[in-house]
Amino acid sequence: MERLQRQATAFRDLLGLETLPQNAREAKAAARQLGAVVLAGVAPPTLLSELIHEEVEGAPLPRPRFVDISTGLRLRYLEWGPSGGVEVVLLLHDLGESADIWRRLGPRLGDRGYRTIALDLRGHGESGRSLDARYSADALAEDVKAFIVARDLYVSPLAVVGCGMGAAAGLALAQAAPFLLGALLAAEFALPADAAAAAAAGEDAAGGGDAAREGALEAANGCASPAAPGGAARACSGSSKELLPWWGFRVGQASAFASVEQCAAFLAHPLANLAPGLLVPLEAAAARQVAADARQVEADAAVAVGSDGASSASSCDSCSDCDSPNSPSSYVRGAAATGGQPGKAQQDGQAGSPAAPAAPPLRELFAQLQRPLRGAVASACSLVRLPAWLAEGRPADYWEEEEEYVSGGGGLQPRMDPSFHFTFDPSALLRGLSGLRCHLLLLRGGRASWADADDAAAMAAAAAGGGAASAAIAELPGAGHWLAADHPEQLLLQVVAFLEGPAVRCFDRRPLPSGAQQGAANGCSSAGASSAGARRPELLGLRPLPEYSTLEEAQKALGPRRIPTAAAVDEELRKLRLEEGRPPSAPSSDDEGEGCGGRTKRRTALARDPPEYFAFVG
Repeated sequence: MERLQRQATAFRDLLGLETLPQNAREAKAAARQLGAVVLAGVAPPTLLSELIHEEVEGAPLPRPRFVDISTGLRLRYLEWGPSGGVEVVLLLHDLGESADIWRRLGPRLGDRGYRTIALDLRGHGESGRSLDARYSADALAEDVKAFIVARDLYVSPLAVVGCGMGAAAGLALAQAAPFLLGALLAAEFALPADAAAAAAAGEDAAGGGDAAREGALEAANGCASPAAPGGAARACSGSSKELLPWWGFRVGQASAFASVEQCAAFLAHPLANLAPGLLVPLEAAAARQVAADARQVEADAAVAVGSDGASSASSCDSCSDCDSPNSPSSYVRGAAATGGQPGKAQQDGQAGSPAAPAAPPLRELFAQLQRPLRGAVASACSLVRLPAWLAEGRPADYWEEEEEYVSGGGGLQPRMDPSFHFTFDPSALLRGLSGLRCHLLLLRGGRASWADADDAAAMAAAAAGGGAASAAIAELPGAGHWLAADHPEQLLLQVVAFLEGPAVRCFDRRPLPSGAQQGAANGCSSAGASSAGARRPELLGLRPLPEYSTLEEAQKALGPRRIPTAAAVDEELRKLRLEEGRPPSAPSSDDEGEGCGGRTKRRTALARDPPEYFAFVG
């Protein structure tokens, strides 16, 4: 786990954080602090206005829909394709996005006959936010599972396409309900390969005693036991907070933007897109640049005042550990604010100075982190709430309305919980790979990817060695992390090739397997699972089987219910009046009175309206 620890340390240092965020409050503070740094160096190009109009007008969104789910939240979703289609593709967005990010891919899948549904995950878009900041992968998977039940989408196996955070939620869902999904395309999400090997070693060491199991689990979690040779104990954490902190928050989630253009320029900034694999090289390149600058300052000072003055003048310039103006972390933040270009001191010393050879590598690293403007525009239109004139496709002469909107509301606010802090347990997800039953494709970008190639290969091997129908990896050359926004056409080709290739039978309604394995996986008995092979929510592990103490209680709860007639309501009211010791014809409360032809003027809708009106109920 040394690689992850170096990356996490570089992530903390490059962003200028004292500690890695451990909770929602710290994530909000870190996002706000870094957002201010990035906003200071953002200068939106004039091309962005045209790209924004092309994004909104070229791919209009369908009418949004909302549903209340059993986890207590209301989710917003978009839908394309046949409304009654049985081949359902569920799209789950990445961190800091919303269902709008699928505006170009969703209609294309719908045109191919797939019923395509894109969700706003909790804390994003117009969906509800968690009052207690529950934003783990398991919590997101529970929301998706509740949505599937609420919309009756479980009658056939589903295909899930998730990017980044959405891929983590899809993976957690596939492990919690193995027979719910027929296919899972997890884009830009991979778990540490060395942790996967440690988890496998932990399973092999199951018979080796408690010490062997504890050592394997500690290795999988990225920590050492207090008795580990060569040093003191390290803090042990099975969460992504310490091992994979770049998944915790999105830069900009706690910022306010003057315009959509500024938000797009913000999201294209290198510091808003730090890739884990480039963190250590960035820090090393910055350290080399700082050292070269220090040598140049020392040489200039020696010429000006002599060697004694040079020594005192450069006493702190060569410091690479502190957060002084010439430290690597400060240098990276300052260089990123100018797009990776060297500052004035570096420009003055480029010709024939030791600083010149060190600057190009840093610029090359920033170039890898730079996003295409069209993709940044798509992310901005997904993140912020667009002004009415823009969302409605009105002409571009409504700038005065936008200025009033911005000045009156304090700027364009992200449609995201500013305290969002995404977490997951890497070891638990790794151990669950062997329990997958669906087709699995791990997709990664070929440039500045957040998913390491070796990690993806190890995950695919673990899934294939378990019970997955198939497991493979693929790469999009030249693509970065934000695939749905930056490369929708390439992503579409991969999705179609997957669904119509290895996973072509993923939507088939096969009978659920019987036996103890299926019963244990879904929390029900094998006898119930093998009775008819029906895809009921209880058999799929979507909700527990109800339990009743008596037969009468079960019949009362499960039996058909009649819609009360007006005569039945009058009879119940008459009984109530008699119990209260009043005449049967007297009003039973202040809310009742005579009217409407001698009938009560306030009565339930079930009694007022004809029974046919409620034919859709149940």
